[in-house]
Amino acid sequence: MLRAQSALRSTGSRPALAAGYFAYFCVVGVYTPYISLWLAAQGHSALVIGQLLALASGLRIFGPFAVAWLFDHARSRRRWFVAAAVVATAVWALVAVWPWLAGGAAPTLALLVLVFALYSLSFNSLMSAYDAYVLDCLGKEQRDYGQLRWWGSAGFIVSSTLLGQWLAVGGPGVVLWGLLLACLATVVGFLRLPTDPPRQVAPAPAGAVAAALRQPVGRDRTATSIAGDVAKHRERRTWLDFERLVRDAGIGVPSDHAAVPVASILRLAIAARIRFDRSLLASAVIDA
Repeated sequence: MLRAQSALRSTGSRPALAAGYFAYFCVVGVYTPYISLWLAAQGHSALVIGQLLALASGLRIFGPFAVAWLFDHARSRRRWFVAAAVVATAVWALVAVWPWLAGGAAPTLALLVLVFALYSLSFNSLMSAYDAYVLDCLGKEQRDYGQLRWWGSAGFIVSSTLLGQWLAVGGPGVVLWGLLLACLATVVGFLRLPTDPPRQVAPAPAGAVAAALRQPVGRDRTATSIAGDVAKHRERRTWLDFERLVRDAGIGVPSDHAAVPVASILRLAIAARIRFDRSLLASAVIDA
């Protein structure tokens, strides 16, 4: 009976779990290729843009550890997923309304530093915790994880494609509104998640990370993880090509003709996502 109830629970919750992946990566599909274009349209230099993106990426080194500890000790992981999505929505909403609050002034650099830091800590570090939550929901049917996870790639492709079309018509200003809409969709998606399932793995005791790193296996896995991250960052080269094409196309700049068809830009965005997934798969195979 308990086994049947577990299978029924995991099967019934699958659409909600897939929607969570889809909505989360819709945000990533807007943020990753387009946020630097929005920053440039606000008048920020390449140095400032690089520093803001480096801040967000650097915090991802520490964020997952804090999030993992929090979710290990949280009674309701679902509530924390919703809270993190609400924080991400709130910080970008603050950026959107800042001109009205500041008498027409653009968001200050100090505000953007705060926004990128909060967004990275609250949202960018969620995926490892969400993966663990999904595996707990699946129970003994964890082999079906891939059937849910691919909805994340679908969300990335859909959001980057639609935002690219919107960008061609409305200019860089639409990036912020696209990001807000995607964050709101994530809040809604996380609200539909099922209640917390039984945990498949007990929370790690204090000092477990340091103890694991002192073991040869722990060091090997750490090196493998770093190698996987390096492979994943190869996609940044594609995003640089993407942004160059956007500038060459004159998107967001008054012009009667675009030098590069929007379809070419969207194909490049999708190619970057595919390259990322291949790198992720390669690191997983090595780690196994």
